[in-house]
Amino acid sequence: MNTLMLVVVALVALCYCGGKYCPKVLSSNKEMLLGVLVGVALCSFMDLRLEGIEDGPILGGNVTTSETVRSHLMEAEDLPQCTGTMARLYTDGTINADQHMQGVQACSRQFADAHAAREQASGGR
Repeated sequence: MNTLMLVVVALVALCYCGGKYCPKVLSSNKEMLLGVLVGVALCSFMDLRLEGIEDGPILGGNVTTSETVRSHLMEAEDLPQCTGTMARLYTDGTINADQHMQGVQACSRQFADAHAAREQASGGR
């Protein structure tokens, strides 16, 4: 079970079994919370993904979906150049929206890690 499912289950359990400990806002919206729980459960059983929750290799600089994205990621010298290249590849139709998002996030992570390494090497100055 993922964290979101556990949080929703805990909220529904609090509403139905919490008695006086359940906040009024939650106790007056029990049915809505139960509907959210059913929706999240159905999505997880049918292997659907909620928007914004990804299982793929987004952060960490590992972009395994496109050799084009990987090669441009390695050639970039700074963050603006890297993100600009990803935007150009997307507008040209070379990569799709998922690859663009992964590429931009990988750019950010790559140059954030490089900046942190330079800071550490210079003693935090």
